[in-house]
This record gives sequence, C-alpha cells and structure tokens, in this order.
Amino acid sequence: MSVDPNTLVAPDFAHPDSAEIRQPLLAGGLTEELTAAALLTIWTVGNNKDRVRWQAQLDADAAAAVQRLQADTEADAQRQEASLLEAEQARKDEVKKNRDKFIPIPLRPPPQSELVLPAPFALRKLEKGLYVELYYFTNDGLNATMAAIGQIDDEAVSMRTNEDGTTSWVPANTARDSKSVVEDINLTWEQVREAAPRMVTAM
Repeated sequence: MSVDPNTLVAPDFAHPDSAEIRQPLLAGGLTEELTAAALLTIWTVGNNKDRVRWQAQLDADAAAAVQRLQADTEADAQRQEASLLEAEQARKDEVKKNRDKFIPIPLRPPPQSELVLPAPFALRKLEKGLYVELYYFTNDGLNATMAAIGQIDDEAVSMRTNEDGTTSWVPANTARDSKSVVEDINLTWEQVREAAPRMVTAM
C-alpha cells in the first residue's frame, strides 16, 4: 500500500456524483437514504481493513529497518575488531622486528651519586671472587680506564686462558689489565679512601 488509509475521507454517497454507484442498490428497492448509508458502511468496513493492513506494513518496515541497523552495527563492529587485530598484529611484528626500540624504560629517579665505571677486567675478577687491586677504583684508575676504552676497538677480541686450561676469545676491553696499576701497599691514604667505598659498591 502506498497511501495511508487513515488520511482518507469517506465520500458523500448522497451527492449527485455518486448516482451511478447508488443505482444498483436503488434498483433493489432501497431508498436514497438507505442506499447512501449502506455505501458508507461498506466503505468504512473496507477502510478499517486497509488501516489494519497499513499498520502491519508499518510494523514490518520498522522491523526490517531494525534488522538492517543491527546488521550494519554488527558489520561495523566486526570491521573495527578486524582493524584492531590487524593493528595489534602489526605492533607485535614491529616489536619482534625491533626489540631494542620497545625496551621498557623503568620509572626511577636519576642517580644521585657519581657514575663509577671500573675497568671491565677488574669487574670480571670480582665476579670470579679473585683479588683485585684497589687502584682500579681510585680516580687515577677510573681515568685510566676511560682513556683505555676510548683506544680499544669495540669489535676487538683477545685470547683468554680459562681456569680449566682451555682458551677462549673475549672482548679486548674485558681482558686487558692496566699496565700502570699501583699495588695496594703503594697507594696513598687519599687513594684508599677513594677506592674502598667504590669497590664495596661494585661487589
């Protein structure tokens, strides 16, 4: 149906323009008044049925619109989910490809004390529980370490003899002993005061 029957107005069946419609009933013996009333009743019954069909059509159209909206909403949700999954997979691939780029930065205050970088050689001896000269933790020893590190190629390696007698190649900056090392007995008290707390911290 394309016209809302609720908006229609019953015609005047007593009007001369309705004479042709009244004629069959008049021929049956009805008067003009009864004929007009009968035609109005017939039109009203038909209009009421059309109103019921019209309302059913409106309900069906509304239900179809709701279904289309739900389908569109679900489709949008699926597209968004697929997009999120794709973005998450891309992020995982990026993290896997560039791990260093995504190393978490710990939330901690900056160090309040001086940065102490003893010779890698001395630290390796500490890790093994071996004797290490205090000189490596004095100001002179730290300065010598910084100077030596700047002179060693980052990719340079050196042969080291292990405790079991085997040999292995290690980075040169972890195997080189300082040639200017001063024995503990020859350190000044000022140098001992410099080195002792630093060595304790390194241990």
